[in-house]
Amino acid sequence: MYAQLGSIVFEGLRSPTEFGGSHAASLAEHARIEGKPRLQKTGNQLQTRNLSLTLHASFCSPESVFASLVEACDASTIMPYILGNGIYVGDFVIETLDHDIIHADPIGNVVHMVVSVKLKESYDVDRAGRLAQQARQGAYATASAGASPLRIVTPPRPSLGTTAGQDLKDIRLESKAIDLNVTKAKAQPGRWATLGTKISASLDKIEKSSQQFQSKIIDPALSPFAGETAQALLGVYSSVQNMRTALPITDINSLQNFNNGLQGSTRYLNQTSTVFTGALATRRI
Repeated sequence: MYAQLGSIVFEGLRSPTEFGGSHAASLAEHARIEGKPRLQKTGNQLQTRNLSLTLHASFCSPESVFASLVEACDASTIMPYILGNGIYVGDFVIETLDHDIIHADPIGNVVHMVVSVKLKESYDVDRAGRLAQQARQGAYATASAGASPLRIVTPPRPSLGTTAGQDLKDIRLESKAIDLNVTKAKAQPGRWATLGTKISASLDKIEKSSQQFQSKIIDPALSPFAGETAQALLGVYSSVQNMRTALPITDINSLQNFNNGLQGSTRYLNQTSTVFTGALATRRI
């Protein structure tokens, strides 16, 4: 798989034949009475991505693929853009779609089409904060109005770093469990209902662990060691949401594609968390 945009997967012959993008700073120009103006950076402009797709009836339905892109464009759907190696690029909308029909059959069915897709970033500065807030809201209560006045002796609590490390471990284990169950589903279609339930339960656990980890790495004691881990975590979270759309299992190919995205996102999370896990191993956190 080259990349995944929301539930739209670019792989094999449906991968982009050309791709590019732009990244630019926003600069304000202040005129001076004498001399040249001065520049002041006011932020960064929204990223763009350009993809060129060649669609042919020999390996896909060009009209169906194009229709899915048009639907997302018309709805201005905000979709996570994740590369096949698991890197979460960001959230994007389809800004423009250009297409050229190269060949059609005698009754107008498209045989060969070239599509140009322009994506524009949808930046949400509060996204990470909202995930942390969701994790806090979903946490177990630590007290209640009817609490007993008895003195309760609590055992020592694990350090913040230790529990965050356990969250990462749980994400890896559940991701492996999903990969195994997807493999079983491909070989045993009669067990799709049972295996789909198991995959859904693992997705729930990954989502919970992701939210718990996100809420911890904003702590000043852990944030210096997080590095790109927070960004990679968003990729895992987005892959989980995408994979839910393939449940219950009705199309094993779609399930496999979304699983490839999840496994890539998990691998990227493992790579970016090496500084964090190293600090944990040396007891710096």
